Amino acid sequence: MISGSGAGSRIVDSGTARRRVFIYRTAVRLLVRDRLTSDIGVYALSGVFSLVVFAVALVVLSAILPGGLGDSQLVGLVVGYLLFVGVYAVAWFMYTEIDAREEV
Repeated sequence: MISGSGAGSRIVDSGTARRRVFIYRTAVRLLVRDRLTSDIGVYALSGVFSLVVFAVALVVLSAILPGGLGDSQLVGLVVGYLLFVGVYAVAWFMYTEIDAREEV
């Protein structure tokens, strides 16, 4: 297989290219698996999940409620969610500190 065009082109063995892709995909798969199966990865995924659920809930509430979400209701929901995220972040930080000290 020829890669590129013109004077600077080089010939690349298709087997070599396939091996590179396989190695890259394997490395990415292992990295993602390590991140997702670690405790920190679970914390991060559940945080993203809670953000998605919150956003969907706001959209559903604004569509279902007859007058939509009022300013005071929206501010109350957002402040409550931000308090939750703050406590979640503190717990995440504390967990990582405790985990780091236990490895000694």
